[in-house]
Amino acid sequence: MKKWILPLIIAAILLTGCSREKKGKEEPIHSKGALRVLVSPVKKGNVGAYIKYSGITKGIKEISLGPGISTFIDRIYVVEGQRVSRGQLVARLSVEQLNQAKANLNMVKDNYERMKKLHEQGSIPDAQFEQVKAAYQNAKALYESASKNIELRAPFSGIIGSVIGNEGEFYNAMMGGRGIVTLIDLSSVRLELEVSDRDITKVIRGMTVNISFDSYPDTLFSGIVNRVDQIADPRSGTYTVEVKISNPKMKLKSGMYADAMIIIESADSVVTVPLNAVLGDSLVFVAKDRKALSRKIVIGVKSEDLVEIEEGLSEGELVVTSGTIGLFDGAPISYSVETTD
Repeated sequence: MKKWILPLIIAAILLTGCSREKKGKEEPIHSKGALRVLVSPVKKGNVGAYIKYSGITKGIKEISLGPGISTFIDRIYVVEGQRVSRGQLVARLSVEQLNQAKANLNMVKDNYERMKKLHEQGSIPDAQFEQVKAAYQNAKALYESASKNIELRAPFSGIIGSVIGNEGEFYNAMMGGRGIVTLIDLSSVRLELEVSDRDITKVIRGMTVNISFDSYPDTLFSGIVNRVDQIADPRSGTYTVEVKISNPKMKLKSGMYADAMIIIESADSVVTVPLNAVLGDSLVFVAKDRKALSRKIVIGVKSEDLVEIEEGLSEGELVVTSGTIGLFDGAPISYSVETTD
């Protein structure tokens, strides 16, 4: 019995030693005491700093068409969505007002001409003649106004946005702003943004604006700042910025909701790194020879996710983007390269 116990003990010791030796070889030689981090390569690219606001589109020109006098609507020649040319007849109003104005003018004119002769003869005083003259001029103006308002024509080419009136309906010119039809020019659209006093000093006429619409989720439209108001709205304290967007294919309509990014600063074909690689606007960690090396940098244009590097880094170097907590100059690291689109 004792003869075979000793060989078993020796064999067990040898197996234990082999097992420990194999486990040690499996351990990565660079992982001991190293900090795990993510890195990203330094690249050449474009950077744009922007401010973001939202608004509703309108036609570059929108107008409510209605006569300048109260009268009945005789005919409406257009329907909603119809394209019309400048000068095209849109609606015709009743001639009743015109006939009344003409009859009144004829009566007043006869009286004026008679009184004029008497005044020239010195038969009536100046004050009396001036009253007759004023009545004649007023009647003449009313007739001319009625003449101009018998036919309603498009002042510019565009699309009929809505038809508000109805044939046979009495149009009240005193309603204020309510016309018979609305006319919209959609060759371009304008987007009005209410910009805060904090950002308004950054906005300059002519700046590029990138615009996205829920209606076209896969398309980015481009516009320019067309107008920057210099006086704030007393109620909201904001400034209106108008953006003009070209619309040659008529994809955009009046009343669309849009998100606009006003590019306030940009740099093209420059050295860039992800924003989360920069610490305190002046420092990054570069991964080299399995170590994290601190590097002083000078930054330029900064967007929400990228930073221009003016000095301190070269294209192709690797910068730490995640895992910087506890990192120090010369710290051993084990890293993975962050994948970006």
